[in-house]
Amino acid sequence: MAIERYTYLENRKVLADSGETLTDINVIDPITALYFEMRAQNGATSNKAATVADVITEVSIIDGSRVLLSLTGYQLAALMWHEHGSIPYNLISESAGGYQNLYVPIRFGRWIGDPVYSFNPKAFNNPQIRVKWNLAAVRAVGATGFVTGTGRLSLIAHVIETAPDPVGMLTHKQHYAWSTAASGVESIELPTDNPI
Repeated sequence: MAIERYTYLENRKVLADSGETLTDINVIDPITALYFEMRAQNGATSNKAATVADVITEVSIIDGSRVLLSLTGYQLAALMWHEHGSIPYNLISESAGGYQNLYVPIRFGRWIGDPVYSFNPKAFNNPQIRVKWNLAAVRAVGATGFVTGTGRLSLIAHVIETAPDPVGMLTHKQHYAWSTAASGVESIELPTDNPI
């Protein structure tokens, strides 16, 4: 019988107003889901029409130069909310001094707890999670945007102990960015290195 547990990879790590951070995936047991949360505080006046998903430019799982998963904040939220069938607990507020967050489970299997498909850290040399953000992506940090120095990142791995090695994992990547300026026929080649 498999034993499931949760382990923090990051616990409210303090973020600069913009930048990139790398977190080592330092567990050896299969990971069925990764819970991602980024939060920031609204300014003293408001923070209109700006959510945490707006300010996340990339969430990736990488192994050296190999990209295993890569999505923007919008794509990550849309995909996970679609898979969940509803919007999980999130703080979205324009109020002065209020906090906002983006909280999503990133599933590596058909469901959370899938013993057949999950992320196997032992199958990679140096698995890491890369997050890129800019709190000033919508408006400058300050009274009408996000407050400087309030960005926080948490990453929690849902681990299945004593489980056999998974046969694979489900992954999500953007392979092509559609251009609305293009006209006529535009051919898009799908990658052949993984089954689709």
